[in-house]
Amino acid sequence: MEHIDIARAFGLEVKDNQFPESLYAYSPVYRLSKGGRDWVLKRAAKDPKRAKAVCSWLASLTAQACKVVSPETFPGENPRRFRMGEEAEMWVVYPFIEGIPYTGSQAQFRQAGALLGQIHSMEQEDLGLPQLQSIVAIDSEVYEEDKETILNCVRRALPELEKRAVAQLNQFGERYFSEVLDELIQESFPQVNCTWDFKASNLIYPPGESPWLIDPDNAGFIPRIYDLAIAALLFHNDGILEQSRALTLEQWTSFLQGYVEKVALTAQERRHWQNVLLAVWMDEALWLLANHEEGWQDPRQEKYLAELLLIDLDQFSLD
Repeated sequence: MEHIDIARAFGLEVKDNQFPESLYAYSPVYRLSKGGRDWVLKRAAKDPKRAKAVCSWLASLTAQACKVVSPETFPGENPRRFRMGEEAEMWVVYPFIEGIPYTGSQAQFRQAGALLGQIHSMEQEDLGLPQLQSIVAIDSEVYEEDKETILNCVRRALPELEKRAVAQLNQFGERYFSEVLDELIQESFPQVNCTWDFKASNLIYPPGESPWLIDPDNAGFIPRIYDLAIAALLFHNDGILEQSRALTLEQWTSFLQGYVEKVALTAQERRHWQNVLLAVWMDEALWLLANHEEGWQDPRQEKYLAELLLIDLDQFSLD
């Protein structure tokens, strides 16, 4: 089945067999019309149970007046399973939110932090999302393989940074495996239903309004401090700006100010924050740095990846 067939199965309009290009470079996301409104058709979580759990979570957020896209009623199920060659995929239709993309203003940082805080402050219940009680533990062999892959990318793209990259990778790896991993794996942090992927490319800003979350399909029931750390490190992933960079101290401060308006972090969360940041770097950032070879060759992403690799975690203070 082709993507155009999926669109028609949902009753979306495809005029003259002219199917639009994807709105997103790394996965299929299409803007289509039906009934005088614009909609977004996209691939959902692959597992049907997870895809439906995400929709239950979004419906819960919408009922609590949180600005997230939520699947609406369509002929048949939404999300829905389609056979794609040898495999099956889940696809979902969301309303298209009119607005401007993220531009990097200080006001947008604070608003983004407030939205994440609002999501984390919603009433929590088990909706069937994947669960994580503490951190994702990284295997030392996987780390060594990723480290060599990253260094090869650095040697090709930015060879002048190789010595600093080696020192950073060695320092982070040694601290993680000798101190942080054993300590954090024993902890149980406050968990929330959340995006597990909160970043600028997943936000849209209607004129004069606070932002909407528009790509929520990677959700899970995980420690909120883990989700906050993902946002701190990966907020500018995907080359959302003409040249993306890691968050500055000023940008992080604005984001955090918005977040703490909605959430009061516990003493436990504050005590372990810097170690959680390192754990997230070893989980999420290390994977991105090792598996985004095209990003190392993309002027929009190259600076961001280099700064993510050499990041000073201390700048992401909670004070």
